[in-house]
Amino acid sequence: MKTRAIIHLAAIAHNLNTVRRLAPGSQIMAVVKADAYGHGATSLLSTLETHTDALAVARIGEAQALRNAGYCGRLLLLCGVSNETELSEALSLQLDIVAHDNTHLAVLANHLNPAPLKTTVWLKMDTGMHRLGFSPQEYANAFHTLKQLTWCKAVFGMTHFASSDELDNPKTPQQIRCYEQHTAGLLLDDHSLANSGGIIAWPDSRKGWVRPGLMMYGINPVDSLDIDLQPVMQLEAQIIGMKNIAKGETTGYNEQWRAQRETRIAFIAAGYADGYPVTAINNSVVAINGERAPVIGRVSMDTIAIDCTDCATATVGNWAELWGNTISVSEVAKAAGSIPYQLLTNVSQRVTRLYH
Repeated sequence: MKTRAIIHLAAIAHNLNTVRRLAPGSQIMAVVKADAYGHGATSLLSTLETHTDALAVARIGEAQALRNAGYCGRLLLLCGVSNETELSEALSLQLDIVAHDNTHLAVLANHLNPAPLKTTVWLKMDTGMHRLGFSPQEYANAFHTLKQLTWCKAVFGMTHFASSDELDNPKTPQQIRCYEQHTAGLLLDDHSLANSGGIIAWPDSRKGWVRPGLMMYGINPVDSLDIDLQPVMQLEAQIIGMKNIAKGETTGYNEQWRAQRETRIAFIAAGYADGYPVTAINNSVVAINGERAPVIGRVSMDTIAIDCTDCATATVGNWAELWGNTISVSEVAKAAGSIPYQLLTNVSQRVTRLYH
């Protein structure tokens, strides 16, 4: 094992307790799509069952994996269903279903449901993100259509924020007002507005169900607010070789970095095949024995070169932290011109995950 991702279950519990403190009157639906943002959804279940009220996934296959692992709680299918086969599968898995399109509505309305299976439909309104959801003008008609279905036991309202991480952007309060205006006369059974940014920065959105995603994994999307979160994933790779090169020499493909001094280089066993961003060339850092050291040259498939000239204790066999407690995944993402979501979900299956 040369590359590992240590997943701290206590940090997930801590972060969800922070959600509880911020939204004490809300129920928590943890977003675990994309294999829990690369953390391993089924391996988190014992912690999630203790600290959340429901889970949300994007695909039926993700839901099936959680059911196969023994999860019996509320489980929301965010993508909705586009045909009768998908609807039947969702009902058999006892999933709540998002409806966000007229095609979905037609599938739901035409379903005869010969078996005594009932579920909750979460009706999504497009309040301004203009991605998925019914327009505010269509919303009431969609609601009344769902309320007529005998197998629909409840209708929850929901929306999704476009810019909740930007405190100086008026978009989020506009979206909240839009949702409230167009649901005021509807007898919705519950509501869900707040994603991580909403939970952290917009108290008016903390109603009904909140949906923590990124913040559950210890990443604060609202940089200007200090929130008590702990990083969940510590991505590490071992030093597998070291060498000294003279001033003026290069390392790696295409001579993308040149030594400005005599340099001691450590080579660590991670690369873009493990999910480390190739765009971090000459711009990111790792930590070796707690000391920060720059990434130099091109990231290779299996290897990253590190300038450890100033890391006196670095030696073959040491573990280098790519991100975690010393180097945040947000810092690496910024250096790579990416976002934390992409880095976390790109951690490949060849990286050993250890749960503590």
